[in-house]
Amino acid sequence: MESGLGLMIVQRVKNPGWIPTPSLGTEYGQNAANHVSNLGFPEGITVFLDLEGIDLNTPSSDIIAYCTNWYNEVENKGFSPGIYIAYDSGLDSSQLSNLPFKYYWKSGSNVPVPDTGWDLIQQLPLDIIVNGLQIDENLTQSTDTPVRWLHL
Repeated sequence: MESGLGLMIVQRVKNPGWIPTPSLGTEYGQNAANHVSNLGFPEGITVFLDLEGIDLNTPSSDIIAYCTNWYNEVENKGFSPGIYIAYDSGLDSSQLSNLPFKYYWKSGSNVPVPDTGWDLIQQLPLDIIVNGLQIDENLTQSTDTPVRWLHL
């Protein structure tokens, strides 16, 4: 952070082919909120749900319930929920747009675009080196209420 980099919080998913359920959304959302809180991050910081690598046979209703339950748990703890959309998210543009999230982060892969557009866009190539650290560079889109990350 002293070198000018910001810290964005993302809760990663299981290995490709995982199956989201409503109860898993509640559990993972509670875990994310509790860990971020226990680490001392300030209220209002944006915490992202990683939505990728889902088993393609998963009903979209289960994916939507998973995301909504995760969102509610993180928001109820005082954080600002966001969602990172990558390959095999299992949802189309319309379904993404109807999720309760305000912040959408696009991965470097080809993914459906929510009606709101993107707040963050992962740039290619991935895994560049900045000040000796391997990072994925991201472009921030300007909005009235920008994503809140940790920085000095």
